Amino acid sequence: MNSKMTTRRAANRVGRFCEPLETRRLLSEILSAPGKPHVMEISAVGANDVVWAPASDNDGGGISYTLWYKQLGSHVAVPAGTTSGDSLPLCNGYPTDPISPRTGYLVWVVSKDNNSGVSRASVGSRFRTDDPLTPAMVRKAYGFNQIYKEGYQGQGEVIGLAELGSDPTLAADITNFDRMFHLAPPDLEVVNESGGSSPMPPDTGHGHEIALDVEWAHAIAPDAKIVVVEGNDSTTDTTTSIQGLLAAAQEAASLGASVVSMSYGYDESAFDASGVGTVQQLDSDFQKSGVTFVAAAGDFFGQPGWPSVSADVLSVGGTQMSLGSSGNFNNEIVWQNVDLSDSTKGSGSGYGQFSSQDDPSGRQTPDVSYAADGYSWYFDGALNTEGFGTSFGSPQWAALLALVDEGRQRKGLENLDSNTGGDTSLEIHDALASAAATDFRDNSASFGEPASQGSNIQTGLGTPTANLMNYLITYQ
Repeated sequence: MNSKMTTRRAANRVGRFCEPLETRRLLSEILSAPGKPHVMEISAVGANDVVWAPASDNDGGGISYTLWYKQLGSHVAVPAGTTSGDSLPLCNGYPTDPISPRTGYLVWVVSKDNNSGVSRASVGSRFRTDDPLTPAMVRKAYGFNQIYKEGYQGQGEVIGLAELGSDPTLAADITNFDRMFHLAPPDLEVVNESGGSSPMPPDTGHGHEIALDVEWAHAIAPDAKIVVVEGNDSTTDTTTSIQGLLAAAQEAASLGASVVSMSYGYDESAFDASGVGTVQQLDSDFQKSGVTFVAAAGDFFGQPGWPSVSADVLSVGGTQMSLGSSGNFNNEIVWQNVDLSDSTKGSGSGYGQFSSQDDPSGRQTPDVSYAADGYSWYFDGALNTEGFGTSFGSPQWAALLALVDEGRQRKGLENLDSNTGGDTSLEIHDALASAAATDFRDNSASFGEPASQGSNIQTGLGTPTANLMNYLITYQ
């Protein structure tokens, strides 16, 4: 009996091995697994890029890749997108499901043979998202603590914030922000575009912009007075909004601001039908001796907008800043807004349509840059930890220049300004251009490329350092 069973089992084994090999194709002959994914440029809201080595396409049918991820400890796997290339972003908003700060994730890639339908999965990679940026983190990363130790806090300076509409919860939001991040309350004044305390413009949906501008200008220059000028706005009439922003900026300067930040932008084509004048004609509105006007370059790559295209404005673009485990500066690259599915979105870099001075090709923006992603801020009673946009850079550059003006006044020097109108004042663009390349953070010439020094069309001259600020304080 045992002999029969042994014979039967042997026969079964022989039968299996005798199947014709030519009728079967090994998976490795059809498709290989993609390489282990490498997670690049991690922020609080994900990773700007996940890259992998392509699989082998042995039958010529083409391969597609799906990036998958799951939170560590979870059994729920989520597809992040499909591509025929070898990289995809994994950030909040792309895919739709949110990526949370301070959270660990596992990512892997599945290759699919488009002819056979066979799939192979890569080995997984783990990563942890960063903490959202706080005032202390930004100050440390850019080296501003050195400036504070030298006694510069913005004392005696006025920062003007030109806004549109109003923010009914502004006072409470600032209080929450300051308590959360251990800041003293700001010296704050809020007026309308005529300088009065009433009537204030209606809330047209820009309240979040006003809140983040005040909070982050205050975070960088804690002792400076902040004057918020709320201009008339319209959700349907561009002319009203442009005129409101201009009026707010002018009123802020008249109220003693040495720096005025504008976190809004309009396509230059809007001026053709607005009736407010051409971009060139409006340059004179920003030619005020002793005042630097600062504007966000925008969040759409290749589409710089007014007022940042004005030659008499300091245009601020965006970067993606990465911090080390101890909170020290790690690196920066060009900011690409991967929260929007269009990969051309990012810092508002490029050339304006019209020249504001002598360059017939139009003005290149931005002039400088600043971290543009992963911010903490309060609005409408809630703490947000995924704030992004060049709107964060504009008020912070204004605050930095307020510190610079404070230092210059202590040394008996006049304020810098953005006036290229031909007066004898010291002009901020000239001052920045004369600084050493090493006074700026290294920045990449295009998205994903290694860091480089010098000016480029994506990030201008780069992001600030304590050395740059000290240079500007003594510039003559």
